[in-house]
Amino acid sequence: SLGAIRNDSLIYEMGLEIARQCKIMGIQVNLAPVADVNVNPANPIIGVRSFGEDPSNVARKASAYVRGLREGGVMAVGK
Repeated sequence: SLGAIRNDSLIYEMGLEIARQCKIMGIQVNLAPVADVNVNPANPIIGVRSFGEDPSNVARKASAYVRGLREGGVMAVGK
């Protein structure tokens, strides 16, 4: 899960790479990232899709991912 990555610049780089791959396929909008806060680790729906259980951490990491997508030329839709 990207939530386990401590260096937010790596999450930004992941956003850039995802944007690069999206553009190759002609995709201009990515319905990501998931910005759910994992308040119940036993919830199988959120699971590893979440950046974690701390709201500040989730916001920071989701922002880094969005920044990478945006700077890569792909629109992000946080959810």
